[in-house]
Amino acid sequence: MLEDLNLGHNEICNESAFVLGGAIARSKLKEIHLNEIESITSLGWIALASGIVGCSSIEEIEANYNDELCDEVAVVLANALVVNPSLAVLDLRHNSIGDSGVMAIGYGLASNTTLKNLDLSHSRSISSAGWRTFFGILRNSNYSLEKLFLSDNNIDNEGVIAIIDTFGTTLKLLRFVQNPLITIVGFRALATLVYRPNSCLENLDISPAVGIIDEVMLSFANALVNNNTMKSLYLGNSLNITGLRCQMSSVTKLILKVFVLLTTHYRKFVGHLKMPLMT
Repeated sequence: MLEDLNLGHNEICNESAFVLGGAIARSKLKEIHLNEIESITSLGWIALASGIVGCSSIEEIEANYNDELCDEVAVVLANALVVNPSLAVLDLRHNSIGDSGVMAIGYGLASNTTLKNLDLSHSRSISSAGWRTFFGILRNSNYSLEKLFLSDNNIDNEGVIAIIDTFGTTLKLLRFVQNPLITIVGFRALATLVYRPNSCLENLDISPAVGIIDEVMLSFANALVNNNTMKSLYLGNSLNITGLRCQMSSVTKLILKVFVLLTTHYRKFVGHLKMPLMT
């Protein structure tokens, strides 16, 4: 019995998509991969999405780099979050989903208890307000999300606060690279994800981020001192400290805190001190 279907990089027409949608709905698939299919329009995508919603056995949906995968398609796919009892991974990177699409995904996720991994990276059609609405929909809901990928989006400082309020005690992994609207204020706020005593965050990646300077490093260093869950922290390139990657032990946390304190408070004595790469 077929369990994994990969249709990526094919020249599928709308007519084929309509037929495939019906076949998918009747199947027992567990994984479906629909990457870089540029030959079908949004109508074809809606047909494929409808078939996916009708297949209750699907555990993983991957559909990346599809310009015609727009809001209307996302609204249909969001129904899979409501009716599918098995879906654990939803990967929708590099598509044309906008505000209404991400809102539909939010409402679907709010009533979902199986999804563990959500990737909405490189969704530049979603506005800052759209992201804040998405996070607000999920606040106080019973989602089971553990891994969230939000790199290269229009998320601003207010969006960061919304992320912290919504996911601060539930996420294990947050990848948050290249969000150009975030300033030092937002990066310092992200340190509270590490600081929270009830946080279960294990992996945080917010680099490369031009706004990370010593003030932000100090916030993370202070947060790490009493943190017992963090395994990997990647803050990437900064103005004064480059390439920080920590596999956190209690000794590493102490060294990091002391070093950043020295760098910040005694710069007039030590000059432009650089922190070495820590692996």
